[in-house]
Amino acid sequence: MFILRLENDQALQQADVHEHWWIQSHHIEFLEPTHFINNDRTNLEPLLQHLAQRYQHWPPHQQAVIYSQLEELANTPPVVLEEPVISKPRGRPVGTKNKNKGMTQRELSEFEHVKKCARQCGTCHQIGHNCHTCPNA
Repeated sequence: MFILRLENDQALQQADVHEHWWIQSHHIEFLEPTHFINNDRTNLEPLLQHLAQRYQHWPPHQQAVIYSQLEELANTPPVVLEEPVISKPRGRPVGTKNKNKGMTQRELSEFEHVKKCARQCGTCHQIGHNCHTCPNA
């Protein structure tokens, strides 16, 4: 059927394509906020009446999708938000004062404790200045 329509330059019908490939919208675009009376969102009657009128003009596959969504919406219990469970984070707590406890740095060996020599000038090898400020240069 599909190929015959293409060969005869006829338009494809929705029934020619498997239902799996139909585009089914999960949001209802035709419902505009103007259907609320004075923006009263507690009165659903005008909205439901408009939905019922539009429902009659939809193709059967779209009616089935909307019907199942409305049925799920009507039968789902309301979601109750609860306070989140606060879990203890890993690592050292922020603001602790005992930062040296549990430190992973190793202790220095004996030969590493030797005092470092003062730096010398690269030109005259005297202590107290460097090669840029050397008086002998």
